Amino acid sequence: MRVLKAPSALLPAAMLFLTVTVAAAKDAPPTDCRILTQYWPLWSALSPHPWTDEDIRERAFFPTQEILAALRAVPLDKPLPVSFGEGQQYYRPWEPKPDQLAAYAEPAFAYELGYFTQAISGFDKVVKDTSSPFRAAAAYSAARASFRAGMFDEGVRRIDALLRDETLSEFEHAAATLIGRMRYGTSALPLAAARLAEVSRFMTAPTAAICPPDRASEELTKPLPLTLQGYETILKLRRAAEADIWLADETPEPDRDQRWPLPHYDRAAAAMAARDPVIDALAALVAPWPYHTPGQAGSRDAILNPTLLDHARQQWRKSRNPLWALAVAEHSRDPADGAVIAEAVTAVRAWPGLTATARAALTWRLVAQRVRILYQAGRADEGIAALDSLTREDRRALTRRDRVPDIATASKTILDDGVRWFVARADLEAARHWAITVGQATGIPVSEELKPALAQSVDDLYNHPIVGLRPVDGLIELGWARALFDLMPPKALVEFARHPRLAPDDRRALVGAAIAQAYAQRRWADIRAWLPDLRLAQPSLAPDIDRIERTWWPPKQRHLITMLLLRNPGLVARPSWARPPGGEDHYSILTDSLRDGPARPGDWNAFDRENPRDGNWWCSADPAVFRSEAADSLIFASIPFGPYLVFDIDAAAREALPPPRSSDPNDPYWKQSRQAEEQQKAKVLAVIPLLKPMDPQTPTTPGRWGDASERLTKDVLAWARDEGVVTRWLEGDDLLAEALHRAVMATRYSCRVDNGPWSRAAYQELHRRFSHSPWSAKTPYWFGVIQ
Repeated sequence: MRVLKAPSALLPAAMLFLTVTVAAAKDAPPTDCRILTQYWPLWSALSPHPWTDEDIRERAFFPTQEILAALRAVPLDKPLPVSFGEGQQYYRPWEPKPDQLAAYAEPAFAYELGYFTQAISGFDKVVKDTSSPFRAAAAYSAARASFRAGMFDEGVRRIDALLRDETLSEFEHAAATLIGRMRYGTSALPLAAARLAEVSRFMTAPTAAICPPDRASEELTKPLPLTLQGYETILKLRRAAEADIWLADETPEPDRDQRWPLPHYDRAAAAMAARDPVIDALAALVAPWPYHTPGQAGSRDAILNPTLLDHARQQWRKSRNPLWALAVAEHSRDPADGAVIAEAVTAVRAWPGLTATARAALTWRLVAQRVRILYQAGRADEGIAALDSLTREDRRALTRRDRVPDIATASKTILDDGVRWFVARADLEAARHWAITVGQATGIPVSEELKPALAQSVDDLYNHPIVGLRPVDGLIELGWARALFDLMPPKALVEFARHPRLAPDDRRALVGAAIAQAYAQRRWADIRAWLPDLRLAQPSLAPDIDRIERTWWPPKQRHLITMLLLRNPGLVARPSWARPPGGEDHYSILTDSLRDGPARPGDWNAFDRENPRDGNWWCSADPAVFRSEAADSLIFASIPFGPYLVFDIDAAAREALPPPRSSDPNDPYWKQSRQAEEQQKAKVLAVIPLLKPMDPQTPTTPGRWGDASERLTKDVLAWARDEGVVTRWLEGDDLLAEALHRAVMATRYSCRVDNGPWSRAAYQELHRRFSHSPWSAKTPYWFGVIQ
């Protein structure tokens, strides 16, 4: 075990390629650090080498003997690669200089040429020169060269020696992370085992050894030693452990004699788990499983692993350590494991050394899995009753402003994943009951993205205290729920837009979509009736609206309505694609054909050139595809489907299929699996209350009326063709000339299909009748297919 001390003064930055990185306490909030290390008493109880008081005082993080033992336990099984993909480099001298720099440059160049033994000898000479400013760089580079030469034991001992010597502290951080860097540059098993030995040491480190003082004083401005950017180090090591232990990417392809195989231990991890109880437990806790993160789709490897589950049960009975009970809880679907969870909760409350926050966090995690097991077993009422095991202190921890992430995640597992479970099974009544009952019992709010699936009406979505959208500064923002309105007829859009607390952005999106859809359906009377709503939603359109309302001649009204749309490509027929009024980068590229430079982000009178299909009016689309996309955005983005997931409805049907011969998506296994998923999605959509009034076969998308570019251009051509004396007297020539110009520009920036025939016709009509008009001068081309 080697001691890591605070670094001494660094060499000037210009002289070092790599220096020690330290973090002030302000970059590592003590609260976060203490939360992340809160389970250390449980990890320490598993360790064969727990930390001593002296270790804590000296911050002894580098486990030299354990690393050497790991290297011996897992020998090299294949030649080292020529290139390690090193990433971070040793100090490389960029400019040749005499004397001491030349003494370092010689072994450095030998290192780069791959003569590692020669490089080590030269680096050692530099280290012996106590006057050389490159001693630390040379000591570090010698250790690195030892690893490159396959002399792992020597590399570890050189790290050990560097960390002992305070005069070499400039490269302390680099040396302490060297094993990890070299391990990720190659698949060498000994380095993977050595890395896990380091992980084990950090997992058992007491909070006092890692976290800065939890008080406001001048000490908090001092640098932390080594890599101890506190919780960041722990997070990185845990992620590294997950990558090192479970290698799903090396899973062999299935064949006709086996199902898709379980995720498997890396060989180094298997060897370390057999000799180190900490790694054994960590492997169980980071193993792929379907219930890991609320609402997140897992990989194909996130499946139940009965071997791992049995092992976790055995280790729980042997150690009575709640970490093993947590592994059981997270991987089980057997209600009988409720007894294990209940015993573990009792053990947590009495475990010495755990803080009150740690007890509450682990209790929440355990209870959340017990609730999950029960509702997945069809015993939802028992799952709700299981919440009674949470004490007043546990519930208080949920409502704290500085809520612990483990508690927040566990609470969402209880509420949101329960909702997802029932929705995915097309049981909306159970999903709503679960949301309301659990929400009222715990005070946990339902996630916003789930509410559209639970509301029984639009007013419900607007007003209900549990499943209604949450006001922001007194206003209702639709957010994810905008996708719901993609499937509603224009009249419903306008009616909802009239709610007084609806956010202005959403009112603008709904009313604009209603106008565009009504135009696509030639519902002129509805457009005239909704003009006051449009004026309220987008005041900048008042001049055009006033002109329409003052006009008594029906043909002229239709012409002015056509002009209203032509002047405003931002009247997008799909509310979820409506333009935001803020400064989003995407909309900074909008341009108006009538002025130079970019338009303001919220302008409706600008073309969205980067998103021609959805950003301007509307374009043709398969109604089934349109509905599927909207449903995916509304429901299935937050309720994932797929193989080996918690919401995998068709698992039983899939088991009856012939095993997959390959990962080819055209394999019958996967093809039939996708069909089963789509069938279940259709069942879910059929019971969503807000979608029930819609006919699934005739969705209200203007896409079935063709492309806006074609429709608008042909309407203007009909206007020009049928224009009579009265119309010309009422409107004048300039309005039609402008309409023809804008129609041609619509074929340029909207719906990239072959607009050539009508684009050319509008262009020719404009130049034939208005050859001297400024609108003709602004229209030098017509447009066909735009790629």
